[in-house]
Amino acid sequence: ARYYAMDNVGGDLYDVVELSGGRYVLTIGDVSGHGIPAALIAAMAKASFRAHAVLGEDPSEILARVNAELCELIGEETYYVSAFLAVLDANDGTLSYANAGHPPAMLRRNDGQVEELDVSEGQLLGISEDFPRASGCVRMNPGDRLVLYTDGIVEARSAGGQFYECQRLSAFVSEHGGDPVSILAGAIIDDVDAFCTGARQGDDSAILAIGLDAYRD
Repeated sequence: ARYYAMDNVGGDLYDVVELSGGRYVLTIGDVSGHGIPAALIAAMAKASFRAHAVLGEDPSEILARVNAELCELIGEETYYVSAFLAVLDANDGTLSYANAGHPPAMLRRNDGQVEELDVSEGQLLGISEDFPRASGCVRMNPGDRLVLYTDGIVEARSAGGQFYECQRLSAFVSEHGGDPVSILAGAIIDDVDAFCTGARQGDDSAILAIGLDAYRD
């Protein structure tokens, strides 16, 4: 993982929670705004995600529980949280996921093909207690890579004002996703930095990269 904040503190968050039996809950999120207020809400959100993740429920149910908690905590404020959450079973590669108004994750297959993981329903967290539940499911194969990111990556601008964009990220993940996952997140950040040379950025950036090398069984 890599995380870069605009200010001394930031509003992006990521987490990996290991459950029993070889399952992992993977989370990335983005709080609206910047600075200390966003960082405080990000800390609350991360604690909420972790508390509900250990229950090992369906991803959309975890998001719904976090949403209810955030509505209670920040419902009267002008903040909201986007998030992508997935549950990976390393025994057979089953990956279930849900999205709350966040950029879709990218699944890079071992042959270089990149799939965007998204759901038709996906509402930002903390704005309404009426939260739609929708999950997707795919299977990761040995050698596949999963990339979760915040919009500070794809909305990063060059000195000429162009966005980095999802298409460029997808192409980079396709080309370099075969590299060890331990360096993939940093390589993406380096490519974004090179693209944005000479331009001041306006948002925090976070990347969480996961590699499945073999099934646990």
